[in-house]
Amino acid sequence: MTNVDSFTNVPNTNVASFHVRGSGNGYVFFMAVPLGSIVSAKITFDSTVEVFSARLLGDSEVPPINSAGTATFHVEIGTTNAFTLTFSGLSSNLIFSHLHFAPTKVGGGIMIFLCGGGNQPACPAATSGSISGTITGANVTGPATQGIAAGDLTSALEAVREGNAYANMHTQMFPAGEIRGQVRRGDRREKERRER
Repeated sequence: MTNVDSFTNVPNTNVASFHVRGSGNGYVFFMAVPLGSIVSAKITFDSTVEVFSARLLGDSEVPPINSAGTATFHVEIGTTNAFTLTFSGLSSNLIFSHLHFAPTKVGGGIMIFLCGGGNQPACPAATSGSISGTITGANVTGPATQGIAAGDLTSALEAVREGNAYANMHTQMFPAGEIRGQVRRGDRREKERRER
């Protein structure tokens, strides 16, 4: 679903202006207005918001982990860089979660904290739940050995955009990582809703 951020009736004209936030194709707009009150409409898209997501599983860890845990990570890169990480079925309580800098099937250094450090709140001491927040430069910890300095949000988000980031959840039983998923462009939640 697309959000209409603002609707403005331009003074002294028969023009309405919408500001719509979202990305991708397939927008459908419905407008109910008194007959004759609008001659034309100007619709603009906020193309600065980019959506990325990941599905986290134990099989994606390197080496694979036999875990019933699953999670979905969703981030909108734009003005606020808001994220949500929803998880269930972990073997033990979550201790921290990050985005790491590496392609699939390769271990990479910690890049962005989602919870449990790096100026983010503590992770919920639970095996199921949800984490929401925003990503700022204060959450970027490196990895300096891979060319990303602490605080370098621009380089960290470039790694996400290029497909070189994975979300990882670390638990008490598996402190090196229990479930992992490569962050890819697009909204996995929307894809899963369409497949139901």
